[in-house]
Amino acid sequence: MSTVNLTANLCVTGGRCQTASPTYYCHYNTVLQTCHEDVVIPVNLRVYRPPGECLLPDNTVARVVGGIFAPPSSKVLIDVLSILPYPGDPKADNYEDNILDDTSVAMWGVWAVINNAEYGADSKTRFFNLAVSDYVRDGTKSFMLGCIYDGNSVRWSRTPAPNINTAIYVYGLLKDVNEQGNLSIVVDHVALSLGSGTIAGRGGGGPDRGDKGSRRRRKFAAAAVDEYRADDVNQRDDTSVPATYSPSKETMASVADDSSNLMTRSGKRRAT
Repeated sequence: MSTVNLTANLCVTGGRCQTASPTYYCHYNTVLQTCHEDVVIPVNLRVYRPPGECLLPDNTVARVVGGIFAPPSSKVLIDVLSILPYPGDPKADNYEDNILDDTSVAMWGVWAVINNAEYGADSKTRFFNLAVSDYVRDGTKSFMLGCIYDGNSVRWSRTPAPNINTAIYVYGLLKDVNEQGNLSIVVDHVALSLGSGTIAGRGGGGPDRGDKGSRRRRKFAAAAVDEYRADDVNQRDDTSVPATYSPSKETMASVADDSSNLMTRSGKRRAT
């Protein structure tokens, strides 16, 4: 079992259509930026394109999530799962003013460890390689990915290196291209020795998108609430009540008064 995904802000150019197959796609050229400003990796993006949909103009910046195939010393192929172009005219001088300032390339997935970790020249940083595969360009493709435990970070000083021939989950940021021509990432999160029975995820229903009734549709997944309002209870289900909410003394006194008045009017408390 293996999967590898990537997300980044990418500037696309050279849009062109592919209509030879029953499924319509469009292709774009872009690059992945490493931690070295003068080192970029050429990329071909493939995006599903419904018939009649317009191509993105050259130099459009978009937030991209996709599956990746990165053979050594070669062009990277990305099959896009989600692409969200930033609004505006790419030809305008102020186009980049409203773009998220993020040049990082994040990668994550479940991969197999193929060698024991080795120490770098500083005797603190550790390196190991992973076998990576995913379904890209209509077939399963495999490549090797280098991983780095940053020796300058205290958080990794006591983290054990993964065992060879085990499956691990890794999230990290693209660093550079190593001596073998493979992409390498700096590990930011790792789950070691995943077993066949490991289940990760979250329960419950989908998120409240804030578009019920006359409410304005949100463009984000969560919102900070300064104060819990009791009148919202009738508009939301119980799962939306903040877990940390506790009623104030004034609220409790009001509830007690209401209960007392109810008993006075009815002569007895209604069974519940």
